[in-house]
Amino acid sequence: MSKDRVALIAIGMILTLLSAVGCGAPTAGQAQNTSTSYTVTDSKGHVLNLPQKPKRIVSLTLGTDEILLDMISADRIVALTKFAHDPGISNVAEKAGKVSGRIDEVNVETILNFHPDLVIAADVMYQDVYRMLWDMGVPIYVYNNIQGVEDIRKGIESVGQAVGEPVAAEQLMKKMDKTLQEVQEHLREIPETKRQTVVWVSAMGMRGGKGSLFDSMCQHAGVINGAAAIGLGKSDVLSKENIIKINPDILLMPTWSYQGKVDIGQFRSEVEEDPALQTLKAIRNRRLVAVSDQYLYCSSHYIVDGVKAIARAAYPK
Repeated sequence: MSKDRVALIAIGMILTLLSAVGCGAPTAGQAQNTSTSYTVTDSKGHVLNLPQKPKRIVSLTLGTDEILLDMISADRIVALTKFAHDPGISNVAEKAGKVSGRIDEVNVETILNFHPDLVIAADVMYQDVYRMLWDMGVPIYVYNNIQGVEDIRKGIESVGQAVGEPVAAEQLMKKMDKTLQEVQEHLREIPETKRQTVVWVSAMGMRGGKGSLFDSMCQHAGVINGAAAIGLGKSDVLSKENIIKINPDILLMPTWSYQGKVDIGQFRSEVEEDPALQTLKAIRNRRLVAVSDQYLYCSSHYIVDGVKAIARAAYPK
């Protein structure tokens, strides 16, 4: 058979196939139904045109590690933060084991090594890295800084839009709302005069004043945040003198060793036996309660478990 004859047969087969599936120009409706591309705008106003749902996602915060692992299949994620694998601080350590890539240091070179088709980041740090990635044309989605429980809902919604999973995002938000509603129902039984004052004693520096994420958790948990009550801001250090001034009903104690750098048992003993703190109600009544740092440092949907844990610590009955 001649080459010309083979070419004619091939062209005929192609024309037949096109005829079967419809070779005319698609209508607007058809294009909308068959296209997998979509556009999102991040908190910085950058517009991302994504040809399809990303399959090589890099996450740059523990919060987005947790959101993504509960929202999409792990095989769509190529790298998580180093904290995602640490069960002392991560709520998804087991799931994180399915992702081999790890970001030990956030820099352009490390991120590019994973050849991402989308980078998810929070608007809290690494601004220079973000700018360089934008300039290089790397798809990076930055969502707003988290300052309260409500902001986390917005963050989940934003991440869901970025990865093309708005329905999955909605499901996570509904679970959050359900837990918060359950906590509020129990708190109705606690009169305002019985509300407990708490202080978060963090092994990494005592903070958590007014406007902090911890402060928002306290509001939802129906407790008084001692640091905020005496006028401390979210970045102000809570000194020993401040704690004495607050005289809290409860001290929330740490559980995470910060990758082995802190002896939690010794830390607790030092607080409990500190001569200057012996007049505190929390010390006298032995109300030093360990609440998992998985929740207290949380910036994902698991924060509602932190709200529940704080409420339970204050009102165990």
